[in-house]
Amino acid sequence: MAELDAAINNVLKFKNVDQVGIVVHDIKDAIRNYRQKLGIRTWYRAVSAPDDDGSVFFRGQKLNSDIEFVLGYCGGLQFELVQSSGDANIYSEHLEKHGEGLHHVCFFVSDLERKLAAYKKLDIEPVQTGRVKGKGGAITHYAYLENGKTNGLCIEMSETRLYGLPTKMSPFMMKVGMLTGDLEVVEY
Repeated sequence: MAELDAAINNVLKFKNVDQVGIVVHDIKDAIRNYRQKLGIRTWYRAVSAPDDDGSVFFRGQKLNSDIEFVLGYCGGLQFELVQSSGDANIYSEHLEKHGEGLHHVCFFVSDLERKLAAYKKLDIEPVQTGRVKGKGGAITHYAYLENGKTNGLCIEMSETRLYGLPTKMSPFMMKVGMLTGDLEVVEY
C-alpha cells in the first residue's frame, strides 16, 4: 500500500488546491448564500459554443444530463457550485448519498492526458470526464477520480486551453473569458 501511495503522489505532484466544488439543489439559492456568507459577489457561467455537444461520460457511458455550474472566487480560491438533473452522474450520486455540500477539490493541470495515463497504470480510472467548449475558443477538459485509492476524496483535474495554449482559471482569466465570450456574469 505504501508503494502505491508513493506512486500516486509521484503522479499527482499538485502544489495547491485550485478549486472547491460544492453540489447544490438550487444554484440560485446557493449563489445568494455564498454571496452573503463568503462575500463572493461575482459568479461566472460558461457560454457554450453552438457546436459544443456537452460531452460528459459517467462510468464510461455518455450522459444526457443538464449540469449547470458557476464559478466564483474567495481570495485566490475558486468555488464551483454545481446543480444537476437528468441521468445519474457524479454530482447526483453525491447529493443522494450526502446531500448538499463539499463534493471535490480540483487541481488545474496543463497535462491532463499524461496524468490520466499514469493513473491508468495504477488501475485508477476516472469516474466522470467531460469537456466544455466555450463560445470564444476556450476548451476545458476535466476528469474526476474517486475510489479507495484516493482515500475517499473526490479529486478533479481540469485543463483549460485558450486558442490552444494552456491557461489557469484565475480571476484575471475570468475577465479575459468575459472579453472572448467564453464566460458571462450570473445575475441572481
